[in-house]
Amino acid sequence: MTSHPLKYMPHIDGLRCIAVMAVLLFHFGVPGLGGGYVGVDVFFVISGSLISSLSVGERTATGRFDFASFYARRVRRILPALIATLIATSLFAWLILTPAELVAYGKSLAAASLSLSNLQFWMESGYFDTASQTKPLLHIWSLSVEEQFYLVWPALLYFCYRIRGAEGLFWGIVIAGLASFGANHLAVTAQNIGYRSDLFFLPHFRVFEFAIGALGFYLIR
Repeated sequence: MTSHPLKYMPHIDGLRCIAVMAVLLFHFGVPGLGGGYVGVDVFFVISGSLISSLSVGERTATGRFDFASFYARRVRRILPALIATLIATSLFAWLILTPAELVAYGKSLAAASLSLSNLQFWMESGYFDTASQTKPLLHIWSLSVEEQFYLVWPALLYFCYRIRGAEGLFWGIVIAGLASFGANHLAVTAQNIGYRSDLFFLPHFRVFEFAIGALGFYLIR
């Protein structure tokens, strides 16, 4: 196998568009699209492929991986849109929400700023959880999962490749994916209280989706 630099792939943007529309139409309650939420899962698979290609492509092309440059690019790509979203949402929240709801919103705003939205909403889930309509930043949970993924995945791939080359890279992806999928299976089998929220919000239950994308990249590199 030979490595090649990452190039623009229009079909990936097309897949992103389909995923976004599926999620939007699902939230609008369009008949026949009750499963549109899987668009989020599609995004995680795409991210697994793209981030793996960036990490491995730079490592194989230059013999090193510039973590500082990688994270600077992620910040430049994500932060402007995130800040604009948080400001606009906060303005509407101030006008619409009740004082009690604004207190909860303030917590979610702080969590979103620190890329911890998924953990915040996970801690709030349960019998006494409030309606999603009173949580304007609920959709940020998936971005937080991705940002947490960015912190771990490039380092994992770097060390796997450094230790055993392409073989280490392959088995690193496979083992991480299988461990995550196994954790999902055990959680569903046990069906402890709150396991659905665990599977939805906690990042280690989502790693297998990123691994699917990473494995797809590995197979075509």
